[in-house]
Amino acid sequence: MRKFFDETLTDMTNIDAKRSETPWVVFRLGEIYLNFAEACVELGGKDIEALDAVNAIRKRAGIKEHTAISRDKVRQERKVELAFEKLRFWDLKRWRVAHLDVAEGGLTNYRGTALYPWYNVKSNKYTFETGTPPKQKRLFLERNYYIRLSPADLSTNVNLIQNPGYGN
Repeated sequence: MRKFFDETLTDMTNIDAKRSETPWVVFRLGEIYLNFAEACVELGGKDIEALDAVNAIRKRAGIKEHTAISRDKVRQERKVELAFEKLRFWDLKRWRVAHLDVAEGGLTNYRGTALYPWYNVKSNKYTFETGTPPKQKRLFLERNYYIRLSPADLSTNVNLIQNPGYGN
């Protein structure tokens, strides 16, 4: 979570001092390498290029390099390298696995956990507990890979049909 935080800041009493001057990163080099590796694996026949791209990231991190590459290894690298960067949902959606059960690597039946802070007035301290949030489990339907086309959009072209799962 501290990937983009300016750790040189020391004055936390002034609101302006709490703001980081670190520019917001849209694409990191690691993500570009992983995008390239994923494209190479999906195209097929470009495993050496994919392996080199993934190993460039692992080498920078001081992690043992892979000797072989596969679609699953590239997806695992994306999961680890891009953690907390809000890309996982879009990866699962792009790979068409989001509708699968969470036990199979999808989003359906995902519930997550929550961190509950409790303030004790006697000790003047907070305690934190983890637990299951009181919400329903996530349900990702196969139709959620697409958006519903409005009647106005459909009326612009007689050859245009509604996306799957949304009726006529």
